[in-house]
Amino acid sequence: MISVAEAIQIVRQQTRKLSAERVAIDQVLGRVLAEDVVADSDLPPFDRSQMDGYAVRADDVKAAPSRLRIVGESAAGRGWHNQLEEGRRCAS
Repeated sequence: MISVAEAIQIVRQQTRKLSAERVAIDQVLGRVLAEDVVADSDLPPFDRSQMDGYAVRADDVKAAPSRLRIVGESAAGRGWHNQLEEGRRCAS
């Protein structure tokens, strides 16, 4: 058996570099970028969630289905700065 380094060396020696080409955006599925794409700035310029959802404690949902109670809310621009405590689920 050969080492990973040797295998990589063989692949590099036996593989030719593909040339770059321009392709319409609707034809890019399954292709690989020829170079990195880097944004000149972050947008938004701060950390934020990209989706809605719920946070639950794993122990509170071991026996699914579980009935849970909403104990807080994190609205856009305001985080929920509390700790989700044990046993905050509703009685079934």
